[in-house]
Amino acid sequence: SQLHPDDRTRWHEEFAETVATGEPFQSVYRFIARDGREVWVHGEAHVVRDEDGRPLFLQGVAFDISGMKQAEANLKALNTILERRVAERTAEVEARSRELARSNQALDQFGYVAAHDLREPLRTMKSYIQKLAKEYQDRLDPAAEGYITRTVNAAVRMEALIRDLLAY
Repeated sequence: SQLHPDDRTRWHEEFAETVATGEPFQSVYRFIARDGREVWVHGEAHVVRDEDGRPLFLQGVAFDISGMKQAEANLKALNTILERRVAERTAEVEARSRELARSNQALDQFGYVAAHDLREPLRTMKSYIQKLAKEYQDRLDPAAEGYITRTVNAAVRMEALIRDLLAY
């Protein structure tokens, strides 16, 4: 009568198996304590028989494992919470990753457009300065030739900077 109603049928089947086969009984089940608490036990027993092999009594022991069962329930609840949190964080990371990929794609596109838009006027300036140098080479004084050389060199450096920035 003290066996938990949900465990009675199973307990009786296992106990009947022990009596019928002589195999030791070992099971986890619940009792209802006098104060109404549910008490988990791990029971082990064997049947003591008379000289003719008839069962006389059940000899065994039952250990209160309620604390262990409570710890298992707490652990299971914590694992459920942890699994939910991991799933939430994974979804957040995946969303951020998708957003970062979109942002990087937009940044790449911007970089290509900006590089093209910066290179074209730079090429034009460099080309006209080189034409001026060629057209007026014998009419330019050394200072003017120095300005032209420095301007062309600066344009070459600027092209390299734009190329390197785009690569970066």
